Amino acid sequence: MAEITHIIDLGCGIGASLCYLANKFPIYGTGITLSPVQQRIASSRIQAFGLQQRVRCVAGDYSDPSISLPKADLAYAIESFVHSPDPAAFFMQCKRVLRPDGLLLICDDVLQTPPEPRSIPFVNRYKQGWKVHTLFERHQLKQIAFDAGFEHCSTTDLTPHLELTRPRDHGLSILSALLSWLPMDFCLGHLRGGSALTKCLKQRWIRYETTLFKRIK
Repeated sequence: MAEITHIIDLGCGIGASLCYLANKFPIYGTGITLSPVQQRIASSRIQAFGLQQRVRCVAGDYSDPSISLPKADLAYAIESFVHSPDPAAFFMQCKRVLRPDGLLLICDDVLQTPPEPRSIPFVNRYKQGWKVHTLFERHQLKQIAFDAGFEHCSTTDLTPHLELTRPRDHGLSILSALLSWLPMDFCLGHLRGGSALTKCLKQRWIRYETTLFKRIK
């Protein structure tokens, strides 16, 4: 980790991950989030930890090539890649900001290969409820990364480590069933999406994985 000098968090939220890393290691970090509210909270958090000389957060679209981001040794996207409306633009932006041999880590949901027909309504409910635009099978993710100039290094399935049987989740499943007659754009559509995701993870229709890539060209 000592060799890492600059890290970019693509979809940093309120900056918790970057602050954690900067407190543990002597790194510089840049986070980017679509939400100006999250950007303000992240900046306050960075200030509170006394990390303002090494960590910053900006508001914007992480796929926008006009955004000025310093070159990085590592970029990561934790549960933000699936929300990207243009995965090709995502990878091209990563290629632009990463140094040669720089690493890209994606931690997110990945579709089972091949998809089971009975999984389709649950996967669609999850995508609609959680505003998911990009949900690939593992080989599709590798291919689009390769086309953008990234070599696949490793994949780790984290699904077995998820807590999917908590009483809270059972209660949400019941509530989701009761609300199933409502349209997906209803204000509680995210609950139905979350319940559907839990079902998909339990059935292994979706896996929660970390995938590491290296920029090769």
